[in-house]
Amino acid sequence: SDTSPVVVANLTRNVLVRSSGTKASGGNENTAYIRSLAGNATSFDLSYAEFAYLGYPSGGKYGIALDGAGTAGAISSCSVREGLDGVWLNLTAGAALRGNVIYRSTQGVVNSGAAPGLVIEGNVVHGSAFEGIALVGGGHTLQGNYLYGNGSAGLSMNRFSS
Repeated sequence: SDTSPVVVANLTRNVLVRSSGTKASGGNENTAYIRSLAGNATSFDLSYAEFAYLGYPSGGKYGIALDGAGTAGAISSCSVREGLDGVWLNLTAGAALRGNVIYRSTQGVVNSGAAPGLVIEGNVVHGSAFEGIALVGGGHTLQGNYLYGNGSAGLSMNRFSS
């Protein structure tokens, strides 16, 4: 008998934030995105919401992004699905991702900077086109995540040059 755990992920949430897929320069791309520049961890907190079809492949519109040196925030108990990059963490000074479901994004969680101290716990990252989680640098806490059915590695360390 198979002893692998069965993962049940609830994709429904209280609020749905979704791109309308408005036309942007020749296609039916999703142009909506969330980008935080907040430097205080308590100033950016996404909880109990569903985010769908966010992101555009140019101009830093990655989906949900904590973007820039010193940014911080938390994303917990959310569903992020079918976007460009699920969660983009660029040079963040401190981010916590806990209990999220990230499904069918180009990539699930991407850290493009070398800032240490990310906390990524209890997330389900499934069906990403590339890595489930791609990280640069060390000093991060990863615990109890389920990474499966992704196009390449579930977890990739130092994928980008820092």
